[in-house]
Amino acid sequence: MSESATSSVTISEGVLRACEGGTITLAKPGTDYALELVVGEAPSARLGEKIRGEIRVNAARMDVIETGGKYIEPVAGPPRRVAGRIVEIDSRVNLVVVDAGPFNVVCTPHELQKATRFQVDQMVTMGVKPGATFKSI
Repeated sequence: MSESATSSVTISEGVLRACEGGTITLAKPGTDYALELVVGEAPSARLGEKIRGEIRVNAARMDVIETGGKYIEPVAGPPRRVAGRIVEIDSRVNLVVVDAGPFNVVCTPHELQKATRFQVDQMVTMGVKPGATFKSI
């Protein structure tokens, strides 16, 4: 995985619920999840269609936890908190991929943290800086 290439574990799938003003709403069928994410360009999918791509966030701080669940908070709106199990690490570009339940999320740790500090299968939690993005594939 690199900043310009995606791997199958980094991909998230959802339904395009809204698209306007440089943001989309990505919904997960069968759940209440409706994440508002910034996009560089509007996806080619129509409203109501499935889309695939990468959700990327910048962590305010990432911490290892012993117990907890997989989630993104809030379930509707821009993500502010992510928790889940690490499924991939790319130390070359300082990225950690977290299975956060309904979606996999590509996380950049805080600038004072390094991806090498973490291990695959660890549970982590983090506050998320504003500006979570989605890039269609």
